Amino acid sequence: MEKEYNQLRKKYKLPRWKELDKGFQISTIESKKFLLKEIAKKINEKIEFFSSLLEEIFNPETKLSSLHESNTFNDEEKKEVLKIYRKLYFYYRKNSYLEISYDEKETAEYIKEFFDAWQTIKPELKKIITKIKDSWNSDKKTNLELSYFG
Repeated sequence: MEKEYNQLRKKYKLPRWKELDKGFQISTIESKKFLLKEIAKKINEKIEFFSSLLEEIFNPETKLSSLHESNTFNDEEKKEVLKIYRKLYFYYRKNSYLEISYDEKETAEYIKEFFDAWQTIKPELKKIITKIKDSWNSDKKTNLELSYFG
């Protein structure tokens, strides 16, 4: 698989196999057929995971965990989270578009473009997730109404 990818890498100036594998676990892809399309799917899985996590900050539904985590962010911080969410969702939908009609060159461009964007998105996500994680060790009182538990 890596050998096949390296041929495509040379052709389209893609990121190194190890870098993509580290970020998106592309070594778990089983079929060489439409390899770039399969890599794009792996990227979309990662985007979907983080988008869902960020979405709970804006729309916490009724889960106690989501409500707690949402209350961790003030309005200004939520605006910053929204910027990251929008970037991720742009690429998520761009990949959806590529699913309609597969083009190897366009898919290669998508992979390169997202990989570059991911380098700037990742540190921002780390900050957000650290804030969420740390909120669970904080004694800070949250504004949750805990009047009914079934």
